[in-house]
Amino acid sequence: MRIVFTLIALSFLMTACNRHGADLRQQVVGSWFQGPHNLTLAPDGSYTSIFPGNHAITYKAKWHIERGFLVVTDVRSNSVPMAGNTTVKIVLVDKHHLELALGTNRISMIR
Repeated sequence: MRIVFTLIALSFLMTACNRHGADLRQQVVGSWFQGPHNLTLAPDGSYTSIFPGNHAITYKAKWHIERGFLVVTDVRSNSVPMAGNTTVKIVLVDKHHLELALGTNRISMIR
């Protein structure tokens, strides 16, 4: 009987974790700005990051949410060699603000 209660409790916990990830996903979808830098996280999981200038740098990738982190994979760039995937912690997200932590660096963006 104890095993049944444990399985039910774990099932609720897993559902809560998945729901939290779905909520975060909904909140981060859209275009975000940090000065002239534009980051777009599309609902289909595509990622576009543009640093404008005389020689604009563009990154294209795939993204998903995993345990409160934004995970960016399959990164390609028009000019900068890329190595591996990137995982950043989502510190804060609401209708107008997105704050990410990459190690000790904080990245604050607005809509």
